Amino acid sequence: MEARDRSDQGSLAMVGPGRPQIVLFGSSIVQYSFINGGWGATLADVYSRTADIILRGYGGWNSRYALKVLDQVFPKDAVVQPSLVIVYFGGNDSKAPHPSGHGPHVPLSEFVENMRKIGEHLLSLSDKTRVIFLSPPPMNETQIQLVFGNALKGRSNEVCRPYAEALLNLCNEINVKSVDLWNAIQQQDDWLNTCFTDGIHFTAKASEVVVKEVLKVVKEADWKPCLHWKSLPVEFPFDFGVPNSLSLSEIELMRNDQLEPAPSATLLDDSFDMDVIGICVISREIENKVLKTSVSGLVELNILKNLTVYVVAGSLGRFKSHASNIVFDEHSENILPSSEGDVGLAASSGPSVLGDKVDEECATADPPEISDAQNNRKRCRDFSNGGWGATLADVYSRTADVILRGYGGWNSRFALKVLDQVFPKDAVVQPSLVIVYFGGNDSMPPHPSGKGAHVSLSEFIDNMRKIGEHLLSLSDKTRVIFLSPPPMNERQIQDAIKGRRNEVCRPYAEALLTLCNEINVKCVDLWNVIQQQDDWLNTCFTDGIHFTAKASEVVVKEVLKVVREAEWKPSLYWKSLPIEFPFDYGIPNSLSLAELELFRNEQLELPPSTALL
Repeated sequence: MEARDRSDQGSLAMVGPGRPQIVLFGSSIVQYSFINGGWGATLADVYSRTADIILRGYGGWNSRYALKVLDQVFPKDAVVQPSLVIVYFGGNDSKAPHPSGHGPHVPLSEFVENMRKIGEHLLSLSDKTRVIFLSPPPMNETQIQLVFGNALKGRSNEVCRPYAEALLNLCNEINVKSVDLWNAIQQQDDWLNTCFTDGIHFTAKASEVVVKEVLKVVKEADWKPCLHWKSLPVEFPFDFGVPNSLSLSEIELMRNDQLEPAPSATLLDDSFDMDVIGICVISREIENKVLKTSVSGLVELNILKNLTVYVVAGSLGRFKSHASNIVFDEHSENILPSSEGDVGLAASSGPSVLGDKVDEECATADPPEISDAQNNRKRCRDFSNGGWGATLADVYSRTADVILRGYGGWNSRFALKVLDQVFPKDAVVQPSLVIVYFGGNDSMPPHPSGKGAHVSLSEFIDNMRKIGEHLLSLSDKTRVIFLSPPPMNERQIQDAIKGRRNEVCRPYAEALLTLCNEINVKCVDLWNVIQQQDDWLNTCFTDGIHFTAKASEVVVKEVLKVVREAEWKPSLYWKSLPIEFPFDYGIPNSLSLAELELFRNEQLELPPSTALL
């Protein structure tokens, strides 16, 4: 990939306005942080209205590989630099040397030197770029043996512990904040049996520990400006002006403060469940060019990501902190709208085995051992507690960025007002795909005060027509998918949100599908596909409106079906996109990293995602 011309960087924003970028950079502990109640998706949910969480995970990588591409992933001459970079390497480095002389092993002294250079490089990006290092965590050696057999020989706590301790000492030397995962994980009750999916990669419980420790560091750091979620402004603080209603900013704070669902109950003290409206966009393929994008200039943050997925919607569009997935849900008229940020660094592809990391030994095991390891690993990737946005982010983790633009409670009228700001036509880099959801809030009955979310059916269709036409005009390669309003469980909603009825919402869904045919926009008929699910009234909603994991699975399945069957050139289907940084350890008889990455998406057959891919 080649770098872009920097003469026009001022207009490089792909999604605006600009917001802080928090980049997760590391091996499979990072890449797989959007599944299994993952810590990456939880952070994305916590910061959904205030900052973008950008995934730069490279399964199987060590600090040596990271150092090789550091200047490409984090160019010093980028106009917009990340506000915070959370870095994890060390688990692969600490693996025992492979007999062939190849593999991820890095001697302790070199590991420390590599991490020193990585930390110093990141700190030099700008005087406001902050860095947090995560130490290597412990592992369950017995579980590794049960899951992988002999495929992952050489992993042990005895060998890994010095890497964790040395990294923490280094952080003190170079003034980098740190999270001591080695000890934090072991402080959990029954940690050996509750913190790992396969002995190495994290369960939701372990991810909760990561988020809690990261937020503690951010909250206590003397950084100016403060990067704690409570200290950051909420974008587009529009208010419907309904009498006696909370302000949108108050609602957004309450969403994080009061939500208490497991496993994130202790993460943010308390909070009450709230949805967001959002837009999901897949940014267009950058065709072998360096992608450095940002919402108001983050365009230069990183290079190598081919695709960016944006999600714009109502409350159906948030990352469920406890679900490790982006869920875009609509909310009542009293929900506060706001927007999400920019597209960050380009994602890269690395050695990723069927889990946190791809170990060369897993790939080089004899066929029976590989088969056993793969079959066991299938049980370790679980979308059962996650939303559709995070699932898409995981599927596209090596090939495209999924960017959340969720605005809880919004209607199509509000969306139209800020459309030029969120998707400026003069941006040098435009999104590849935008997945849009509005309509549920529009179909709310008028409020007695004359305020509120209600938009008449005729205006809703006109608004969505303008939104679709605007997005299609961004570039000749920008694609658009509209999601129709889904049905709801009126009994489950009860009196909490008066006026929401299927009888009123259905015409909005039907009219939107008709519009899509008129303006040549792809669509997903959520109205009917949700009702085709077994016992849909009782299994598809958390509160009568917002999606459970089962409903999110339906969304992902339908979106991927549309993308796969669309005659778009280039194709945006995950299998058709190149994997970034296709490095290989060169171990004899091992699968290529690209083959392993395809296997990860194709062969893992866990419920509820069995039918997704």
